[in-house]
Amino acid sequence: MEQGVSERRQNWWNIAPGHKIKSVLRLRNQIQELQEEVARLKEMVVKDPLTGLINRKGLDDLAENYIGIWKRGMTEGLPLTLVVFVIDIDGFKSLNDIHDHQEGDRLLKEVGQAWQESLRKTDLVAILTKEGEYESRIEKAENGVVGRTGGDEFVLLAFTGSPESLKERLQGVFNRVIQEEFTNINKDVREKLGISVGWAEVGENLDGESRKKMSSEELFSKAKDLADQRMYEEKREKNAAR
Repeated sequence: MEQGVSERRQNWWNIAPGHKIKSVLRLRNQIQELQEEVARLKEMVVKDPLTGLINRKGLDDLAENYIGIWKRGMTEGLPLTLVVFVIDIDGFKSLNDIHDHQEGDRLLKEVGQAWQESLRKTDLVAILTKEGEYESRIEKAENGVVGRTGGDEFVLLAFTGSPESLKERLQGVFNRVIQEEFTNINKDVREKLGISVGWAEVGENLDGESRKKMSSEELFSKAKDLADQRMYEEKREKNAAR
């Protein structure tokens, strides 16, 4: 009887070729080191003074590191999924208009920190596919960084095996913060608050040769622009439905 997928995952250490094991371990360590880089950059000029998150400059700097690991994964035959999310807060202007700007600032800080805390350490594993090949996957959790790029817009860069699930989690975290921390605000304003999210994979719609030739800056910019476009499409659909 064919060995089950879960069992193969448990036993991959025993049956994976040595060079694949080393590659997975190396990538996993490099991803974890990014968290230390995030902490270091937060204490420098790339820190957003309001939320304590990475600012636009910090995101650009970190993107080079993330995409470098993503490229090494492709080179070593261990493809990783690196995703850029663009998040915009719906109803934020109403919050600032009816309440003071302190409430708006508090929302940006509370939500931004909650999103960052929801990104857990990565569990990078190699599994045996049905075709007898080995591939790497991000299992159980995501590893990423959230930055504030201006106003009520945030950008998240993350290794994740399930972008849609991560998007749902971002929405869930936002809802929890509103329900628990903003019970004092106007009911109509609270009901308008939400988020519009667009995401795109780094290298999406590009062939393998283009992915190799493009700089990290170009790859990040293309993914961010595509995610931004999808975010605004989602926002327009919401407005049209009202």
